[in-house]
Amino acid sequence: MTPQSEREIFLGSELRGRIDGDQARHILEKAAAEQYRRRKALDDTYSLEELQEMAAEAGISQEALRSVIRSSATPARTSRRWLPQNWFRTNSGLVLAGVAAMALVALIIAFPAVAYVIVWTTIILGVLILLGASPF
Repeated sequence: MTPQSEREIFLGSELRGRIDGDQARHILEKAAAEQYRRRKALDDTYSLEELQEMAAEAGISQEALRSVIRSSATPARTSRRWLPQNWFRTNSGLVLAGVAAMALVALIIAFPAVAYVIVWTTIILGVLILLGASPF
């Protein structure tokens, strides 16, 4: 359902009343960028139905397609467990996190310059994040 008037557009939002030209341009630029990002994300992906349709057009059986989908989904799950945010979910992950922490402490003790690099990198990243230029 599309709003019919400016009043309906701004009725439920914080933007009550009129907005100036700079704000309008800023809002429209952000909306256009968001629309482009969403369209690009959708253009690069296919739904299961679209894959089944393409497989049918290519003469590939549904059983073969399902088998490949199942087998291709498995490596993605196993490779993600090595990411640091997933280390604490398993016992071996706890050991891996402990070894990484001990290696970092040993590196800092052996080379004090490493500690300075870590401290200054943390400070710089903190400032960038506070300024809104997050590198992540």
